[in-house]
Amino acid sequence: MLAKPVVYIQVHAGYLVAKRTGGSSVRRECAALSHPRTLMGDFLAVEACFKAVLKEPRAGGLFSVRPSVLVHLVPEAVGGYTNVEERAFQEAAAAAGARTCKVVAGGQPLTDAQVAEACR
Repeated sequence: MLAKPVVYIQVHAGYLVAKRTGGSSVRRECAALSHPRTLMGDFLAVEACFKAVLKEPRAGGLFSVRPSVLVHLVPEAVGGYTNVEERAFQEAAAAAGARTCKVVAGGQPLTDAQVAEACR
């Protein structure tokens, strides 16, 4: 049985990095991630950025099965991210084609093993 595809998306201010577990990563600039008060400045533009990286072969675009996605909000937010902000990223990933999506915030980039564990 084939393992279900998992794509790990690290969201940074101004860009994102997407990686299929066990594969190489792809970086994409995303101006919608440059708002001065919040990480997501434009929902539809972030959704378009997610769609673009999910179509990249190195980030998981060769799968006929929609991938599970782990969105990692890397920059620390003063007071933490609100559930509304986390939900917006979750909805953007779902609209971009994710089968399931989880959102984590803060900390260092995760290893493939940590991503797999988080997506169980």
